[in-house]
Amino acid sequence: MLFTPAQERALGFLCDCLIPPDDYPGAWEAGAGEYITRLLNTDCAHLQTTYRLGLDSLDAEAVALYGESFGDATDEQRTLLLTRVEQGEVVANWLVSPQSTFSMWVNHVAESYYSDSGNGGNRGNLSWEMIGFEAQGGRK
Repeated sequence: MLFTPAQERALGFLCDCLIPPDDYPGAWEAGAGEYITRLLNTDCAHLQTTYRLGLDSLDAEAVALYGESFGDATDEQRTLLLTRVEQGEVVANWLVSPQSTFSMWVNHVAESYYSDSGNGGNRGNLSWEMIGFEAQGGRK
């Protein structure tokens, strides 16, 4: 098991905070968790500890600011918290760089959402449909 239940929960809320659901599924429903897990078990295995420590720190940051986990915070609180993390304005003791960890998360979530569905994200090629790209090659 790559993540604890608390880490996986934080990751799910993180993914949907970065690419929230609207008329199309958010990042988590579109397979970001599967993509990131696959990535961390293959090409980016060296980032497993960074992910775990980062997700633990994200929850600790939410507890320090709001008295509850990242997943239990409101959407507005999560967005504000991530803005602070992106800027390096954290109050909890992060064991990884908040800014570089945030940047890594953003990149991996975006990759998952817009990648070929064969890589584990973009379930059913939903994001390609959303932007008008035909999965069989070529644009509409």
